[in-house]
Amino acid sequence: MRSRLTLAFVVLILGLGSAAYAARSWTVERTAREQGDAALRREVRMLADTIDARQRLGRPIDAPFLRRYTGSGVAVRLHPQAGPDTVVHGTGFAGSDAAVADSDNLWAVAPVAGGGYVVLSEKGSLLHRIAYRPLSALVLIGGLAALVAGLAGALLAGLLAAPFRQLAVAAAGLGRGRFRLDLPRTRIPEAREIATALQQSARQLEDQLSRERVFAERASHVMRTPLTGLRLELEELVLGDDLPAETVTALDRCVARVDQLDAVTGELVALARQGSLVTRAATPLRDLAAQISRRWVGELATRDRALSVTTAGAVETAYTPGPVEQIMEYLLVDVLHRSRGEVELALEAGSDGALRISVHAERASVRRHRKGKTPVERACAVVLALGGRLAGEGVHPGVEVRLPQR
Repeated sequence: MRSRLTLAFVVLILGLGSAAYAARSWTVERTAREQGDAALRREVRMLADTIDARQRLGRPIDAPFLRRYTGSGVAVRLHPQAGPDTVVHGTGFAGSDAAVADSDNLWAVAPVAGGGYVVLSEKGSLLHRIAYRPLSALVLIGGLAALVAGLAGALLAGLLAAPFRQLAVAAAGLGRGRFRLDLPRTRIPEAREIATALQQSARQLEDQLSRERVFAERASHVMRTPLTGLRLELEELVLGDDLPAETVTALDRCVARVDQLDAVTGELVALARQGSLVTRAATPLRDLAAQISRRWVGELATRDRALSVTTAGAVETAYTPGPVEQIMEYLLVDVLHRSRGEVELALEAGSDGALRISVHAERASVRRHRKGKTPVERACAVVLALGGRLAGEGVHPGVEVRLPQR
């Protein structure tokens, strides 16, 4: 996008510059031609008066005399009433006698005594050279204009493309299951529309998580509580001494069926809590830990901090990466602000699929956060939305996070 915008800007600037140069050159040439015509008319009248005075004195009107009135790019043509024409070319005025009054040249005519006329002509290419710069100058000016336009275009393209690059990162995060997106603040209408759409999608994902968490909690309470009560009543009946053996056997079977139903209920609730947030986005814990390590080892190293990342348990267990990355981002930002020394990060996949995260820093710092939610509080909000829990208020002495397999 940046290269296309830069190229379009260069082409636009060169096109506008070429059009402006052509208009300016045409205007200059037209003005110079009008001024030259006026000057030639004055000069040819003066020359005609001089010829008339010379004829009255009986002096010859020949080529040496007319040559006095020719200069570089100027020609004179005398057409007497009787006799041949006399044509004198100045330096730089090459061509035939007919070219003296050529339409490309500037020329003016005045009558002379005896019925003839005199023509004074100036080469039109002189005006063209005045109006249009030499080719080398045009190339130099065009090259400088293209360079300046390229630099300005690259700067403007970068400013225009920055919100869209940030939107692309946010869209990729949404595709990985993140619902707290870092969206750009821009005045570009198209970028604002995309940001609004991504924000709505993120809110829908967060609402879906909240509904699933409420459903799981509600289902566990509504279904298991009656089953537990029913089981207790059946067990109380079984303990009675006045029941026939067949009834006791039937009650035992009922208790077993209640236990089976309770187990199935637990499995359904667990499945509701463990479904992947985004289809085909789940990443094994081993790869997820490597991604987090690559992201933050360099960041902490720039501040002379060391980060050690360890994994344990079933490292092939897959998790939706977006929420985990977002939680780690909040916690490690808290590390940068409120602790010092080495940071230890441990990721463990339990046998039940739950992910346990622990973050510990070597020692605390007196630095405080600005007003508003702290990164740990923001991380806690994400953890709760996922149906997990967070223990601890800062990375020193440590923060413990437990997430269901999602």
